Amino acid sequence: MKKLQVLKLTDATGREDSYHSKQFEFLLDGKHISETNYFLTDNNYIVDIDKDIDTNSANVKKAIAEGAVLTTMYYVDDENYSSHIYDFDVEGFWNGVEYGDDHGIIFKLKDDGENYERYVSSIEEDEENNNY
Repeated sequence: MKKLQVLKLTDATGREDSYHSKQFEFLLDGKHISETNYFLTDNNYIVDIDKDIDTNSANVKKAIAEGAVLTTMYYVDDENYSSHIYDFDVEGFWNGVEYGDDHGIIFKLKDDGENYERYVSSIEEDEENNNY
């Protein structure tokens, strides 16, 4: 599990083809998201799964000035989270991190992240031992 600083876009509207966010435009500065290390979750969180959002970046500063909010979340690698999460009881907020494929999941509460990490490990152990 990683403790990460992520960016919450507060002005996002629409979905897919009709998606719009001035904060997102400032952050990407003309690039496509695939040209960055960022992931955009369904609930409009920007996540770099390898490190914190770079608060020294001019583009990040512009997005924050426009109203985006920097917040701490807890990231767990899980390439099958869309199968695992629905049998897991979460106390707080979670959101999947994906771009075509599952990469992992972010949690608002540290305890949820720790518990989920243990839960996924137990599923993987069961799968290895053919008990799943």
